[in-house]
Amino acid sequence: MDKKGQIITETAEWLWQILPTVIVAVFVFIIIFSYLNEDIQTQELSNSLINSNFIYSCLAKENSPGIIDASKFMQENLDSCFNKNSVGFSLTFRDQTINSKNTLYTYLPVCKSMKDFRCSEFENYVLTENNQPEILKVEVIQRVQ
Repeated sequence: MDKKGQIITETAEWLWQILPTVIVAVFVFIIIFSYLNEDIQTQELSNSLINSNFIYSCLAKENSPGIIDASKFMQENLDSCFNKNSVGFSLTFRDQTINSKNTLYTYLPVCKSMKDFRCSEFENYVLTENNQPEILKVEVIQRVQ
């Protein structure tokens, strides 16, 4: 075989050997690129954590996490426990409602129609000091950055 034919044969063999590597590299690149461009929504998780914070921290009875101390259900306590300008809340417990200091809570009724806000509503079945089951309703609205 002449030199020109030998070069063509070696080139063809080399291409067949490198082709699987190129295919795998392109596939990995596509997966990584699609993952990096994905819009990950964390507002629902954040709102759920805020809900848990009210139950297990702000309103919890001392040394009894998960049991609500009704005497802590006051505006001053909730404002000092949770104060963020980009988040508003409304808590309802025993027919009493407390809203956040900022005015974001006023958008709760129309929150779903506003693209700059994410809202969540939680109905929590909680125990009070005397082990009586009650419902604590937490509504959270968050401004999306």
